[in-house]
Amino acid sequence: MQLRVLIVDDEPLVRESIADKIRQSEPQLIISGAVGNGRKALEWLNAYHADICVTDIRMPELDGLELIQQINRIRPWMKTVIVSSYSDFSYAQEGIKLGVSDYILKPLDRQQLYGALCNVTKEITGQRSHETHRLLMSHLSGLQSLMEQWKQLILTVQISAYPMLVVDTLKAMEQWVGENYYLLEHFARLWLELVSEKVELAYVKQDIGMLDVGFPTQRLERERLQLYYRLVAVSLLETGISQFIHGSRESSFTINHQIVYRLQQYLREHCGEKISVSDLTKHFPVSRSYLSIIFKQVTGTTISNFLTEIRMKEAKKLLMNPDYKIFEISNRVGYENSEHFTKLFKEYYGITPREYRNNLNVERAPG
Repeated sequence: MQLRVLIVDDEPLVRESIADKIRQSEPQLIISGAVGNGRKALEWLNAYHADICVTDIRMPELDGLELIQQINRIRPWMKTVIVSSYSDFSYAQEGIKLGVSDYILKPLDRQQLYGALCNVTKEITGQRSHETHRLLMSHLSGLQSLMEQWKQLILTVQISAYPMLVVDTLKAMEQWVGENYYLLEHFARLWLELVSEKVELAYVKQDIGMLDVGFPTQRLERERLQLYYRLVAVSLLETGISQFIHGSRESSFTINHQIVYRLQQYLREHCGEKISVSDLTKHFPVSRSYLSIIFKQVTGTTISNFLTEIRMKEAKKLLMNPDYKIFEISNRVGYENSEHFTKLFKEYYGITPREYRNNLNVERAPG
């Protein structure tokens, strides 16, 4: 996760020194801006986005404490770190009141700055993750259908269907974040974790936290903030679902073939009974849609067409026995309506059962 930093200090050399130390110690932090006082910092924040402000206290026009007050008002989700030459306890007290994350004295120690920024990064990540969990859990009941779509798509390896599913997922997330667009990245990561648990591909879950799909944009304009985090979220979702599909393809191939083989055996043995796809789910522990999809993937045909083929072949065998009447054969192959059976038989073979029997010169029973 990339976070952007604004440095505020009236000494150019100090600004550059802080920037260099951050670049050397914390690669996930991007130095987005560096300005000379609080007034310029507020102007900068009107145009650009930052997650962290590292600021001096004593500066012309608008000092650090006044700047922090303004940031708390206009960007309450930002975190601030004070870097100052003044060890006056009253400054530290005021900083604590304003919710400053840390107070570091100059001359600046790189390790001390690194420790402060690590803590700030953890603080930001923790707060945003907590808020994301809260929002997602409050809407989870309405997301069951979406989660089921993800599960079915992954387990059935429907690669071509996932772009639209990612778009639908992003739309759902955008409804809850309001203008806090930065939460979209956390939503995407949390969603992928929930999906991995749902489809029982836990080994992929370890990789989710490592996904790095940030874009190398040093300055992020506020007017492009929504677009940027939408791209981040979409990239995360697409990368995650690709990993899931790859893992599912490897782990489910044998399982799916076993299910389809057992289903084919079942259909052959029970072709004379009334069978629906919904009824089959009582015998096979998967959903109706999943059963239909994997059957088509493995066999190249639908369950209905496969069952019809079995019944038609069985009907041909029975028509060779003159002791069976047409309506009896119809019942024996699972069709209560002999007219419907005759219609299907003709569609399948091009002639009616009676014509087929006549062509065989079978001395048949009447009917």
